[in-house]
Amino acid sequence: MQSEVEEVLPAIYGDDFTPLEATKPYKYCFSIRVSPRLLLVFRIPQQYSSASKPAPAVAVRTDRLTQSDVQLEAFAKSQLASLRSSRASDEPIIFELVSAVQEWLASPPSPQQQASSSSSTSETGAVGSAASQPQSQGIPGSLNSQPLESGSTVASAPSPDSANAPPNPTQTRWWEIQDADFSAAITEASAAAADHTVSDVSLQSMGGPEHGTWNYVIGFVGKPSSGKSTLFNASAKLIDSVGPNDPVHTIGKSAKMAAHPFTTITPNNSPGAVAVQCMCESLKRAGARSLSCYAEQIGAANGGAPPGMRYIPVSFTDVAGLVPGAYKGRGRGNQFLNDVRRADVLIHVVDSSGETDSEGRFSPDAEGDPVKDIAWVREELHLWIFQNVCAKWSAIVRKPQKLMDMFSGYDADRAMVNYSLQRAGVNTHLMQLNGLPITEWTASHLHSIVAHFLRVRFPILVALNKCDRPSSAANIARVKVAYPHERCEEVCALADLLIANLKARLTTTGSTPNASVNRLALAAATASGIPEGPKQLEEVHRLVRIFCPQLMTVLGITQPTSPTTSATATSTIPATAPLSTGVGKALTAAISLRPPCVAYPICDFETFAPIGCDPVSAATLTAPGLRECVVMRQGCTVGMLFDTVKFLGLVDGEYVYAESAVTSTAETKSVAPTKVEIRVMKKDDHIGGPDSSVIRILGTRNLTRKLVSRS
Repeated sequence: MQSEVEEVLPAIYGDDFTPLEATKPYKYCFSIRVSPRLLLVFRIPQQYSSASKPAPAVAVRTDRLTQSDVQLEAFAKSQLASLRSSRASDEPIIFELVSAVQEWLASPPSPQQQASSSSSTSETGAVGSAASQPQSQGIPGSLNSQPLESGSTVASAPSPDSANAPPNPTQTRWWEIQDADFSAAITEASAAAADHTVSDVSLQSMGGPEHGTWNYVIGFVGKPSSGKSTLFNASAKLIDSVGPNDPVHTIGKSAKMAAHPFTTITPNNSPGAVAVQCMCESLKRAGARSLSCYAEQIGAANGGAPPGMRYIPVSFTDVAGLVPGAYKGRGRGNQFLNDVRRADVLIHVVDSSGETDSEGRFSPDAEGDPVKDIAWVREELHLWIFQNVCAKWSAIVRKPQKLMDMFSGYDADRAMVNYSLQRAGVNTHLMQLNGLPITEWTASHLHSIVAHFLRVRFPILVALNKCDRPSSAANIARVKVAYPHERCEEVCALADLLIANLKARLTTTGSTPNASVNRLALAAATASGIPEGPKQLEEVHRLVRIFCPQLMTVLGITQPTSPTTSATATSTIPATAPLSTGVGKALTAAISLRPPCVAYPICDFETFAPIGCDPVSAATLTAPGLRECVVMRQGCTVGMLFDTVKFLGLVDGEYVYAESAVTSTAETKSVAPTKVEIRVMKKDDHIGGPDSSVIRILGTRNLTRKLVSRS
């Protein structure tokens, strides 16, 4: 409770949350503004439990109490009682209660319901009236005796006739419609946009003179309690892993994990690494027979990787949980969407088990729907942009080039916006879409443009988390049928993080006495976010059996006597595991949706030693290999690469020339080559392709350095 009142609620509601002085016997007192004229005032004891004495209390405060306000307070009290009876004593419920009140305000009761409520309250006494809520109750901050602050507006209850009144012609313009159901339009536009792929030529066109080294950011999004923070922590654990049997260390602060909504309040950030395809195999086919596979070199920079792959540095950001209505500011909506702008690609973490609903609340009967979760998260991002553009549409129609500026506000450069609009069929010179001038565009046209922009600016990988749960198999099959155009990967973030924690502790402790094994396993489980309790160790054993059976002996784990009773019997995980947790594969798949340009600046094509390496150090290499790379934005040129390595202090002076290894034609040759073909590159040539990634680049003054082996 203390965490919710002191951290969660202030972060969600911002200036609308006001702490008040609590009077005995209550522990907390605070108010939350739910409309310009209405406050909800809460008095809360230490526990929410129904057995708690005194009980929690909620009241409506305003400068002028109306019949509708009386009805609202009765509704709030009934909701509070219902939530208290259905939630654990330490589970947050205030957010759910406020959300229910806001939904009630958005859809006021009918006149018949008002009349019914009026008759019922007349029998029992007016609830929440000035007479029944005197100031002597000791609730400070009441607005009954205080005027609203200057500049606020008073929203009167809607007239029963207003809903049936003929619409005003000036209010029927499509960009002024509020709260319309755009689900079908968004689904159609998103599916159409998914049919277009971003070609290499298009990626190069999105480059610009300001583009150089790329601090690539992968953002984790999703509803609360989907395992988003767990996947973030599991992904960050990939850092400094130089082999399958080596300890895995965490760099940066791990994200808080808990089984309730809004565990993450502010974004968590951490450096990381993702495996991508390495050029070494292509060079071997092209003639570099003596080239050593990067993954087999102990001294390779950024650690080892699976064969033919290498790790490149990235950054991870775990964004606070998203809830339906975030684009309208619900939950941490506005802040969440602003945090998303930092990301270059998004991983949408979905609870494939269906064990949590759309608000992140536990659903014991697995009634959550991953198919709907995928739809509404994409809708939130879509409507965030769509509504922002609609708000400025009148000005855009008068000056069509303003449309480019609207999309540039999402950390997209001009070239990316231009490509996105052209992808949607817009002639950006005439500002026409399929021959129609902007004055004749409809909501469908704008939906199409937004859908294409999202595909380019915020490509999304769907991580079907908790794939080990019994209910996951059927849900995953439904997701793949419903979203054939989406890139989906099955993952078990909890297992990945648990195994990393177990290996780190086993490596640190060395030979562990049998009596200490369980304590070690429980410590790893707690660090991984598995709830403490009598079944904690059982969960550790279950996950180890599935994903890392090689640890079973050291942990003293035996196979279950009856395989049919295993928790995995009806899950997507077959009994013949081990299987990958899918975390590394998901990260690689995500970065492929918006691939960076990975360049390998070298000093010669014999040893493939990195640029700036002195000849003595290069001669000591036991085998040639690509040791270092530079991660750059797509569209970068040879000249930009030179500026980058010059900034890094690896070359000096002015640009002289560059040449690259040719690998694209190797497989078409009838006779295997014995030497790599070299071609000269121009300063304005694009880099990053199969024939323009391994580059020898020279300046008027070349610096030298000694290689330092990594162990």
